[in-house]
Amino acid sequence: MLKKSLFSIPTITGTLASVVVSIAGIAIQSNQAHAASFGSISQIYAYGDSYSDNGASFEISTQAVNAGVPDSFILPADPALGLYDSEGRWTNGATAVEVLSDNLGVGLTDYAVGGAKSGDGNYYSWLDSFENTGVFGQIEQFKAETTGQAADEDALHFIFASANDLFEYADFGLPGTVEELATQTVDNMVESVSSLAESGAKQFLVVNSSDLDILPGVIEFGQVEEAALFTDLVNQLLPEKLETLSQELDDVEIALYDHVAISDKIRSNPQNFGLTNINDPCQAVFPVEPVCAAPDEYYFWDEYHPTRRVHQIIGEDMAQFVANYQVKSVPESSNSFGLVVFFGLLGTGLIYKRR
Repeated sequence: MLKKSLFSIPTITGTLASVVVSIAGIAIQSNQAHAASFGSISQIYAYGDSYSDNGASFEISTQAVNAGVPDSFILPADPALGLYDSEGRWTNGATAVEVLSDNLGVGLTDYAVGGAKSGDGNYYSWLDSFENTGVFGQIEQFKAETTGQAADEDALHFIFASANDLFEYADFGLPGTVEELATQTVDNMVESVSSLAESGAKQFLVVNSSDLDILPGVIEFGQVEEAALFTDLVNQLLPEKLETLSQELDDVEIALYDHVAISDKIRSNPQNFGLTNINDPCQAVFPVEPVCAAPDEYYFWDEYHPTRRVHQIIGEDMAQFVANYQVKSVPESSNSFGLVVFFGLLGTGLIYKRR
């Protein structure tokens, strides 16, 4: 997820039946359900925003500046300021999807770009004339780079982007309602899965909306109500839409990771994770203030992004979540569609399978 850069001016679950619940590795089966499972995972392809960006926005924005794109500037900030990771991440170290990749022991091709919206375009609209960095554009880049190659059915496609849809709407006073926006965001996320599946992708890890209403920047700029409503709506609609999609696709695994749940777990007992501050940014950038003395004890790096420590916790939980679905097996029912609700080491998730 991305919000503003230092140099930007603007301010800032549905009911599911027939489930298998696995809590801390203990499976509890209910009626007419079977556990879907990932096969082997050969590599990860990531699509998303600054919560997964490992340097793409820095590279692309630098190119835009050098090309003379009007209003362009370096994202997330000029490296000389020392506000962010030296490789261009929107935090102070590796992101959750990088931790996931490392823990699974597979390679990562990361298309995520800070500011990306769930469909086309970027929160920083000046980028749109240079490159489509939205998730749809990222998927098109993946397709262009893999054209003519046999589809890697063992690859895991990681999709995590929704926040910038809300931030653009709230910051720039766009028309429409939050309800309409959330519906479109979910439709975009589902379309991303569908588009990749058409290209041969078989395994998906989709992340729902993070809890945007807790972000220091959202609180500071008085957008808590809109952020909370958007988060709730996305996270209510997304499971239902993915369930519908899974019934239309053949032999495709779709897992839904609950980012709000893992956040709640961390923030409910921060001391268990070595955190002492879950409310303030370690490195405030609106305005810029001196960096905190103990970054790994903070939940937030800046006003909108987690620290490397929180990314590490979440990435490790994602890895446990995925690993459980590689080894779990539950007797299948006669139904052709199965839904699993899984409570991982810390977070929660859903997985769908269509045969």
